[in-house]
Amino acid sequence: MQALGLIETNGLIAAIESSDVMLKTAEVDLVSKEFVGGGLVTVSVVGDVGAVKTAVDAGASAVEQLGDNFLVSKHVIARPDSEIEPLLDDPKAKKIPEEIVEEDSVESKEETPKEKPIGFKPEELEPKRIAELRKIVKTKTNLNISDADLQKMSKKQIITEILNSDKEG
Repeated sequence: MQALGLIETNGLIAAIESSDVMLKTAEVDLVSKEFVGGGLVTVSVVGDVGAVKTAVDAGASAVEQLGDNFLVSKHVIARPDSEIEPLLDDPKAKKIPEEIVEEDSVESKEETPKEKPIGFKPEELEPKRIAELRKIVKTKTNLNISDADLQKMSKKQIITEILNSDKEG
């Protein structure tokens, strides 16, 4: 950990706003969100020293725009000692990267039709969105359909073309 940034807010909305701005502003990772009590919420981020400083300043500024009473404090610790890492271990925070990994796996499933060998079944194609079907058509080398014609085709027509190209194989 090169730097640790902390923002403490009154209320969850301000904490979410600060987290959103921090993650969009700089290359930092969200480490934890902790409900301190009495409506206080602390959000922690880690990353390069400059990135964390930038993110915390931007997050604090965004919270101040919500109102005067939402920002309680902000702080950046450059190069914190490694012994404070156990203080940041939050089981909820560890779920964040797992969710991102799951999103990536969903994207890779969408790309699967491009790599799939010949032989689609109608029941595989029906639930797909028309954009996905167009991508499949573009990967078929034995189909000579222009982009303009492809945009004009209905979902049924596109499925028929894909199935016919599989038969011709």
